[in-house]
Amino acid sequence: MKNMITFILLLTFLSACIPETAVPELVQTTQPLELIQETVAQTPVFYPTMNEKVLIVSQGNYYLANPDGSESVNLYSGGQEPLTTASLSPDRTKFAYYKNNFLYVLDIPGQTTVVLNREIIGSIGGNLRWSPNGSKLAMTCSTAPHPSNAICQIDAQSRQIEFLLKQKDVDQFCSGNYMELLDWSKDGTTMVYTCFIVPEKGQKQTFALYLYDLASKASSRVFDSSSQDSIWYLHSASLSPRKDNLLVSGANQAPVDQVFLLDLTTNELKQLTSGSEYHSDAFAWRSDSESFYLHKTLVLSPYTESNFVMNTNGEVLFQIEIIGAIIE
Repeated sequence: MKNMITFILLLTFLSACIPETAVPELVQTTQPLELIQETVAQTPVFYPTMNEKVLIVSQGNYYLANPDGSESVNLYSGGQEPLTTASLSPDRTKFAYYKNNFLYVLDIPGQTTVVLNREIIGSIGGNLRWSPNGSKLAMTCSTAPHPSNAICQIDAQSRQIEFLLKQKDVDQFCSGNYMELLDWSKDGTTMVYTCFIVPEKGQKQTFALYLYDLASKASSRVFDSSSQDSIWYLHSASLSPRKDNLLVSGANQAPVDQVFLLDLTTNELKQLTSGSEYHSDAFAWRSDSESFYLHKTLVLSPYTESNFVMNTNGEVLFQIEIIGAIIE
């Protein structure tokens, strides 16, 4: 219990130290293409089908909907309490979310919610992810018996918590710093996580990105802050369905959020978005592994938001007329 109290105090300290940007009310733009610098693609476009359901978050509200925002189903209202992290099962029938040290699962067709964990789970951050068959969930967690950060796997039926990877099991850098789960591959074989040091205000963050192979239980470092100067603050990373590319969202020194592509076959980092007018974030790949959902927010008032589909060459394929951001 003493460890858990210490952990909670640490989280409070970290929250105070990490730079945050206030999130004002977002307004949808009617002419977003005139405000961005990316090249519009002239090649054939893979448009989404209406059965390609996505998870949309807007002002703390979570929806299941078609990619154009139609046929939306409200899964969680942000007015209740903001969620730390959330995820939609691969079959689109379950919505998992974490708040106040507990992990919940909503059965969407039946509209029933269960609590998975019997003991309090702490989490410094990162993402929540489902296994491909929807039987397990993965997240960054700690418990009273295991107070250090770890990558955990929770069985959705038995509710048992398995500690897949602990800080001390990786390398010297991870063992002394913080760890966060960022993604789980579509085939269930690979997890993406980061270890990092919380930076002083205005200083570059020290971080490293790793891939964890569940079969061999081995980690490999694929990218870190020392190898480049484009990303000062790492926000998130998402592995393509083919597992050949990583989408990396992070802020530059300004700081303005940008989107990058890390080619895992060549280890080449390519910046896909640019400019100082918009914060750009990429949360979700599309099934073709060649394109992804891109969300942009104007840096200054009126904080206009817009959504697009972009390919891995940094070309805007088409605009999506929705409010909020597609995160899965």
